[in-house]
Amino acid sequence: MKKIQKNAVRFDNLKQDFLDDKKYSGTAEATLNGYRYDITRFLKFLSDEQLAVNEAGFKRYVIHLTDSGMTANSVNHYIRSVKVFLYWCMEQDEIAPFKIKMVKAQETIKDVYTQEELCALIQPPKRTV
Repeated sequence: MKKIQKNAVRFDNLKQDFLDDKKYSGTAEATLNGYRYDITRFLKFLSDEQLAVNEAGFKRYVIHLTDSGMTANSVNHYIRSVKVFLYWCMEQDEIAPFKIKMVKAQETIKDVYTQEELCALIQPPKRTV
């Protein structure tokens, strides 16, 4: 249990170093806040599940997000934020390198307008004076 707590403290420190590095690079404050929230959520999940910050832990996190009912686009949002942090950690030689993939989203097909609806859309509006 102590190893997991030490690991959590280590990655909290790394998260802060990452945010400082991004701030130094000129990243917008809103983006930094998004990173802060998304990375904290990721690290909390790993800590709660007693998982390591590695490829297996990341995959379990993605499965957790998917199983929670999030859309693929929402899951990909979290993946993008955490991906930046994990790749930064890999560059710092804090974790072993691995490839991070986005989840595939099912394309939703929009309803096609009927001929009458199309004609109504292209008609100029009637002006009343």
